[in-house]
Amino acid sequence: MTGMFIPGQPLDSRVLRCGIGIEERSMAIISPVLETSTPLDGRYSLTLVKQSASGTSTSSQSNRFHGSFGGVRLMVDIPATIKISMQVSDSAGSPLCEINETITVPTRI
Repeated sequence: MTGMFIPGQPLDSRVLRCGIGIEERSMAIISPVLETSTPLDGRYSLTLVKQSASGTSTSSQSNRFHGSFGGVRLMVDIPATIKISMQVSDSAGSPLCEINETITVPTRI
């Protein structure tokens, strides 16, 4: 696996695509994705709970965005089971997208 996309649940008609991109290298690189029909400002919250041979850890990031998430990246060691939670809202607080998934990321062969 070198790259995969886990779709989120769009909650607004302006959302064309949302979810999580995962790129596997020596670690899993996890990036939130939001594509909209018009530029939007808002806030996102992304939480990862990772369980691997090195133990269990939680990483969280919450911030405002202007038009896009920019270069947001979170990394975890692999192989791992990762619980992903993300909520995205516009500047008025209306929900745009959410995702709550648990995935297993294997190592490359």
